[in-house]
Amino acid sequence: MGCTKWTSGKCLRIAGLAIATLAAGVIISHFFGNHTQSALKQSSLKTAGSLIIPLPTDTAQKTNTPSENRTQTYTVRKGDTLASLLHRAELPSTIWMTILNQPEAARYLEHLETGQSAEITTTPAHQLVSMTYDIDLEKSLQIEQHNNQYLTHVIQKQITKALRFKSTVIHHSLEQAEKSTGLPSHLEHELNAMFANGGIAHNIHPGDRLAVLYHEYFVNDQADHPGNIVAAEITHGQKHYRIVRYTTPNHETGYYKPNGEGTKPEFLKAPLHYERIGSRFNYHRYDPVLHRVHPHLGVDFDAPKGTPVKAIGDGIVVMCKQMRGYGNVLMIRYNQTYKTLYAHLEKFASQIKPNERVKKGEVVGYVGMTGWSTGPHLHFSLFKNGVAVNPLTVQFPQGSPLPEKYRQAFDYKRDRWFSEMNLFETAALADNQKIQSSKQKS
Repeated sequence: MGCTKWTSGKCLRIAGLAIATLAAGVIISHFFGNHTQSALKQSSLKTAGSLIIPLPTDTAQKTNTPSENRTQTYTVRKGDTLASLLHRAELPSTIWMTILNQPEAARYLEHLETGQSAEITTTPAHQLVSMTYDIDLEKSLQIEQHNNQYLTHVIQKQITKALRFKSTVIHHSLEQAEKSTGLPSHLEHELNAMFANGGIAHNIHPGDRLAVLYHEYFVNDQADHPGNIVAAEITHGQKHYRIVRYTTPNHETGYYKPNGEGTKPEFLKAPLHYERIGSRFNYHRYDPVLHRVHPHLGVDFDAPKGTPVKAIGDGIVVMCKQMRGYGNVLMIRYNQTYKTLYAHLEKFASQIKPNERVKKGEVVGYVGMTGWSTGPHLHFSLFKNGVAVNPLTVQFPQGSPLPEKYRQAFDYKRDRWFSEMNLFETAALADNQKIQSSKQKS
């Protein structure tokens, strides 16, 4: 109505002004476009430790029903960043900078952990509705749309655990029996180590019975992952071979026999993965370099050049230097009784120096052929109370017994686990009898 009362010239002038204003807006938008991310950062508001991100106006005006949105879970790959993760979800590139403006979000999302998962919900217009990132087993970070804003906060997961029981008859081997129970693979490895270290593996016979008690974890009432084995048993006739897992108040975990005797050997059987034994411990060995009979007070392990060499136990570096015949040589003292010598090394591990403490299984050097050597190998000598002994035949002590101050707590755990195991076993046998009875009737 207003336009019809104006002259055509006035209408044209108004229209021209509108077009000019629109063009100026486009130019301004183009000129300041590179500063959009900084503007987003400045406009972000923080409330009660949460990040509030105003949604773009055009997005805020659109409403999408939940059925139109898409939810997908993404696994963090090696080298992934928040930007690359959101790019895989087809989200705008500016979102990640705004999210990382919040310190709590930056703490968990600036460096993503490979293998973690993120559940991302997006609209058909490729806008973020929500994102849940698993921080660890206990916490997750949640970013969600609320009243045309994005809120970021940490959620504590509800974690519970329950005992699980598996049992079977051993027909051929322990490995076969483990697989028949349906145990997860990492629990199979744990079970093998428990019985191998406990000196039980060689006493297994067909017809023996295997029983395993372990924890399973639930997150928000959903089964999530298996925990550790807490107790295991092999029954041979009237004999029971039992192993219990126990963690001290100092968070030191070990596997023990019912009397508290440790099952984990104090020392490794060999300091490396070798191809063959070149020369054994021998008081009358012919030396291929000196061309005469000379005592060989150690073992030569043949292995490719560069093969990692490990400390056989927890100890202290006594010596690491170059010696004429031995080449690069390393000596480690483990306790008042045992010392080892490693010779002909290509090089020492970077952290190795005199008086440095090393852990059992830690790489201390690499196979070489320095000194008087005809090929790449490790010369390994073991000294007991200062006297060279044969590393292949020496009987190392078994694992240390559980300290007496922990025995009462250990005994309580042991009795509880095997009481639970007996209840599970009784229930399983009763179920089997019912099944057999129903088969006979049918």
